[in-house]
Amino acid sequence: MNNIPKEIDIETHRTEQSGSLSVIQANTHLNFPIRRVYYIHSIEDNKARGFHGHKKLQQCIVATSGSVTLSLEGYGKTYSFELNSPDKGVLVPAGYWREMSNFSKDAVLMVIASDDYDPEDYIHDKEVFNTFDAERSAINKITYLAMHRRYDEFKLQLQQVTEEVLDEVNYIMGPRLEKFEESFAKFTGAKYCIGTGNGLDALEIILRASNIGAGDEVIVSAGGFIATLLAVMRVGATPVLVECETWGNIDPLKIEAAITKNTKAILPTHLYGIPADMDGVRAVANKYDLLVFEDACQAHGAQYKDGTCGALSDAAAFSFYPTKNLGGFGDGGCLTTSSEKIAKTARQLRSYGAAVKYHHDIVGFNSRLDEMQAALLQFLLPNVPKWNEKRRNLASLYLNHLSGIEEIELPMVSDDSVPVWHVFPIMVPAEKRDAFCDHLTKHNIGYNIHYPKAMHLQPCCSHLQHNAGDFPVAEKLADCEVSLPLDPYHTEEEINFVIKAILDFFMSDTVKN
Repeated sequence: MNNIPKEIDIETHRTEQSGSLSVIQANTHLNFPIRRVYYIHSIEDNKARGFHGHKKLQQCIVATSGSVTLSLEGYGKTYSFELNSPDKGVLVPAGYWREMSNFSKDAVLMVIASDDYDPEDYIHDKEVFNTFDAERSAINKITYLAMHRRYDEFKLQLQQVTEEVLDEVNYIMGPRLEKFEESFAKFTGAKYCIGTGNGLDALEIILRASNIGAGDEVIVSAGGFIATLLAVMRVGATPVLVECETWGNIDPLKIEAAITKNTKAILPTHLYGIPADMDGVRAVANKYDLLVFEDACQAHGAQYKDGTCGALSDAAAFSFYPTKNLGGFGDGGCLTTSSEKIAKTARQLRSYGAAVKYHHDIVGFNSRLDEMQAALLQFLLPNVPKWNEKRRNLASLYLNHLSGIEEIELPMVSDDSVPVWHVFPIMVPAEKRDAFCDHLTKHNIGYNIHYPKAMHLQPCCSHLQHNAGDFPVAEKLADCEVSLPLDPYHTEEEINFVIKAILDFFMSDTVKN
C-alpha cells in the first residue's frame, strides 16, 4: 500500500556558470498529478504551523531555502523529517496529521498538492483526526483481490503510457507490441513470444500451428478451467481427459493409459500458478513421440527446476486477463515458443493468415494484442518478480497458520517448483463449503471458487460422454475448493484477519460438535 511518507531525491543540475536547477516531474518523482503549488515563508521565530490532517490530499514538501522539522502522524505511526535542502523533498500521502516546527529565519517551503483547495478535506481537530485514523486503520473488509491499489500506485505512469500510445497513432501491430514480445520472451526464457487477443486464442493458435485438428486427440487434465478443453475442441480435435493430482494438475502416471494412435499432444495446465510435473509429462511424451504444450495462463514467472513456465515445452499459452499475475486492462494473451516453425505460423494465424499484409497464405483469424495493452503490460512487467515474491510471503501465512486444522486441505508444492500463487486454494468438507463461504461473507471477506463444476460434467463437454464419478479427484476439487484472498497488494494484517476468521469458523464448529 502506498501510504508511507518518504524522502525523495530531487533531480538537480549544477553548473559553475549558471547555478543549480532542480526539477520535480509528476510522473517521475510523485505519485499524484500536480494541481496546486503554494509557498510557506516569513515565519516568525518559535512559531509552528500545520496542526491539521488531510483526508485525500497528497503533497510533496520541499525546503527551497532554510530548514524546518516536519512531523507526521497517521496509520498508527509517527515520522519526522528534517527539510534543509532543495535537493530533497518529502512525499506526504493522504491521511496524515502534520506539524511543522523549528523554522529557520530564511525558511521557504514549496508545497506541491494533488488537488485544489477544499476545506472539506481538512481535519483541524486532533481528537477528530485520531478517530478518523483509528476507523480508517481498522480492518473490517478484505476484498478477494486488491487491484485498485495497483492502479493507485501507478496511476500517473499508466496514464502517461496511455497518452504516449494515443499520440503515436499506431494502435495495432506496432513497435510497442514488438518490444513487449521481446521482453516477455526473455522473461520466460523462450526464444519467441507472439501476442494474441487472449489466452484461449493463444492455446488455439498453438494447436493450429502444430497441425492438430479433426481426428487428433490431445490429453488434458480433468482438473482446471474450461478454456483448455475449448481450445482443443475449437480446432476440431478431441480432448482426452485424464485424472488430476489433488490440486488439479495432470497426473503423469495416468497419461500413458489414455494414449491412442490418434494422440498428438499432451497439454498440462499449471493450475493456480503451481507448476505441473513436467518431467513426468515429458517422459511419457518422449516415449510416444508426442508434442507437449503448457497452459501457463495462471503461471507468469513460476519456476520448475531450472526453467520457467512458458519455456518447458514446445509452446505455452499465457493470459493477460486483468486478474492475472501480469494482468492488463482488458483482454490479452500470448504464446511463447522456441520453435521457429510454430512462431512463424502463429504470427500468420493471429492476423488473418497473412505473413505480409493482404497476402493470405493460410486460413487465419483476428487475434492480436493491441499496442495499448502491450505498452501497459511492458510497463508492469518489471514488477512481476516482486509481486510474485509478495504472493509467496502471504501464502506462507496461510500455510503456517492453517496447517493445524484437520478439516482443511492445504495446497502442496514439490521441492522442484516455485509457485506464483495466482490463486491460493484450500479444500474444506463439501458439506461445509456453503456455511464456510457464508461465514467469510459475514465477515466481509471476499473469496472465489475455482471451479464449482468439474469440466467433464459441463454441458459443453457432454459429447465426451463422461459421467459423475469418472474423475473423483477432479470432482472433489470442484466440490470442496475455496480460493482465499491473496494479492500482492494485500497486507499481512489483512491476511491475518482472514486467518482469524477461518480459525474462528472451524474452532466454533468443533465446539458445536
